[in-house]
Amino acid sequence: MNKFVSISFILFLASFVFVACKPNNPPPEGHLEYHGKFYKEPNPVEYDSDGDGVPDATIEVLGTSLDVTQTPDGKPLYGGTQSPGDSGTTSLVPTGEKLCYQNLSRNCDSYGGLYAVETAFNTDFSELITISNSQQIDSDENDVVDYIDEIRNEELPKFIQDNYQTAANQIKTLFEVAVPSKQISAYVVGQKLQQVLETTLTAGLYDNDEYINIEAINQQLLIDIYQAVYDIAEFTEFDLSMTEEELENIAQVVAQDLTSTIVAQLSETLSEKLLDEYTQLINTNQIELVQGICPDGYHVPSDREWMIFEKAIGMPIEDLTKSGITVTNRGGEEDVVETMIDDHGFQYSGYVSINGTYAQLAEAGVYISSTAGSDVNGDYVWVRQIDTSFTGVIRYKHYEKSGLSIRCFKD
Repeated sequence: MNKFVSISFILFLASFVFVACKPNNPPPEGHLEYHGKFYKEPNPVEYDSDGDGVPDATIEVLGTSLDVTQTPDGKPLYGGTQSPGDSGTTSLVPTGEKLCYQNLSRNCDSYGGLYAVETAFNTDFSELITISNSQQIDSDENDVVDYIDEIRNEELPKFIQDNYQTAANQIKTLFEVAVPSKQISAYVVGQKLQQVLETTLTAGLYDNDEYINIEAINQQLLIDIYQAVYDIAEFTEFDLSMTEEELENIAQVVAQDLTSTIVAQLSETLSEKLLDEYTQLINTNQIELVQGICPDGYHVPSDREWMIFEKAIGMPIEDLTKSGITVTNRGGEEDVVETMIDDHGFQYSGYVSINGTYAQLAEAGVYISSTAGSDVNGDYVWVRQIDTSFTGVIRYKHYEKSGLSIRCFKD
């Protein structure tokens, strides 16, 4: 027995020396190591920040969802001040923990961890709102961010002027084709349309002093222009000489054509101003990055940084500011989702809903931004969602205290 023990002890010492002397394996080529995990290094994307046709910046996204159990300085994950079920929250998604889809570690290994919002940011939500508010410019301190002031005062009259007369001529033509025996004044039609556009666009652009809801404006324009065509037909008595089907078809065509034109112009203008403002903030060192649980040298991207990345990989500028869970075609025609997956390692990582239920692994991925706010519906962060059911990158305000994926952008 003693001889057996001695041999076992010698073998143990030999194996210990072998393990102790064995060098640490370096990360695979093209990867970096963070908390013992390997992450695909970014595939740089050139970006033309000033629009002169010459790329002058690069966007770099860490190519894997994070799978960590501690913060960059080695401390525990930020747990916030509330636990699931505490007063003030109905969420069953715990803060301060890494969640693996269906609680299987192999899912974290393959798809990365899922994290409560405050955990991913490694800070209190109120602090995140403060940082988000500081990333907007209100130079005259009138509590309206500058780009919205500019659109209201400079662009609104132009949107109306550039479009109502064209639509008036379209209505005149369509009405007179439907009823050849009658004529209508384009001036009368134009006056009515001008009034409708002023009312609808003003309401939409003055609805919020920090954010313009493009989708809400789009929906209201469709409704109001459609109704305006009916009102014009009734006022000019063209409705007496048309079938209901003829009038409905004309109203739909005009509403869709005019709305799509105005919304495209508004979206492009809004996107340009948002990106210009962000460039100005960067150039004056006024941007505070949110590192969250990202490695040193990386941070959780803001909503505008997501836009910059999307634009750099092919999304049209007029799509950038579109939002809402029903807007599922942002960048769809340009295969932006495919580029995110093929060139930048994005995955359909699933998520954990507010009630603690896991959903849509290999079907959807929801990625947070560091842009937060609070409105009548509660606290929110802007997110991006990719989904196998849709062609585009969905952008929307996310209110639930859910377990989401995180992507890190290089500083």
